[in-house]
Formats: sequence, structure tokens, C-alpha cells
Amino acid sequence: GAVSVDYPAGAVGFTDLDDGMSSVPLHAQEFRLWLGGNATGALGGWIVQKSGDDLTPGSNWTFSGHFQEWLLDKAIVGPQPKSTANDKAELRFAGATAGLILGTVMDQAQSRGALPLVTRDFTSSTDSNGVAWVNSISSFNLAPGTTLLQVADKLVELGMAEFELTAARVW
Repeated sequence: GAVSVDYPAGAVGFTDLDDGMSSVPLHAQEFRLWLGGNATGALGGWIVQKSGDDLTPGSNWTFSGHFQEWLLDKAIVGPQPKSTANDKAELRFAGATAGLILGTVMDQAQSRGALPLVTRDFTSSTDSNGVAWVNSISSFNLAPGTTLLQVADKLVELGMAEFELTAARVW
């Protein structure tokens, strides 16, 4: 999902918000959106863009960004070593749990610099609640360029997993 906030220049906190944003180098502001007046169930994300008129004092600026899951759309499956058996350079799994699949894609993406500061609390054998994964898939092939979000959504569609990316973890 996306988020957009209009904020008047010169208002309390504007300078902190404005100074914390830049496109080169990319610098985003992390936010937490409280629902129901407290942090329980709060949604998190990043403000990554700003626009406004810096020549008109007090004008409204728009700060926009994305919720946490946006990061999963930025991490992709990289090409695997080609062979006669794998001429499409796919990432291939056989008899794999959702944890093994997601963990492998995340590990590979992080080794290439994606998903900074993202950690997970599941393993290839247990989910985030410490419960063993009950389902595995006999064959699952991922083409290079497939996003982690697409992988996670497919695992949900197959009934193998549910996922959520919070400020603290992917689960």
C-alpha cells in the first residue's frame, strides 16, 4: 500500500521531515501509523518522496511513500548458474517448505544488497511461531526477476504460508 501526507511548510516538525528526505543519496523517513490510538497493530513504512513549493512560505508539501511490504517488491530472484538441465537460470526447489523458499530468496537478495535491515524469525523448518511447516511443494521454479513479493503471494495462494513484514521482522 501507499501513504501520502500533506504537511504545511514551517509547521512544527516540518524541518525534521524535510531535511530527512533526499533522493541522492536516497534517504527515507521510517514511520509508524498507529491504529486505535496505540502502537498495538501499528503499520510501518517509509516516506520516500516529497514535493512542494519552497518559494512560498507556509505552502503545503506532500510527503509520500509505502508500507513495509513495498520492500518485498524491490528484492528479486537473481539468475542461477546455467546448465543443460537449467538453461533458464531459474531458482529451483524440490520438496521445499515455504520457509526454505522464502529464506533462500531473501538470503540471495540480501547478498546482493537488497532488503537492508530486514531480518526474519522463521527458518526452513519452523514458522515465526516455532511451529513446523506442514506443507512442502514437490517442484517450484522461480524465473530470474521474480520479486520476493510475487514469491510470497504465490505461497499464500498455494496455502503454504501467510506473511507480514513489520517494523521488526518478516513473518
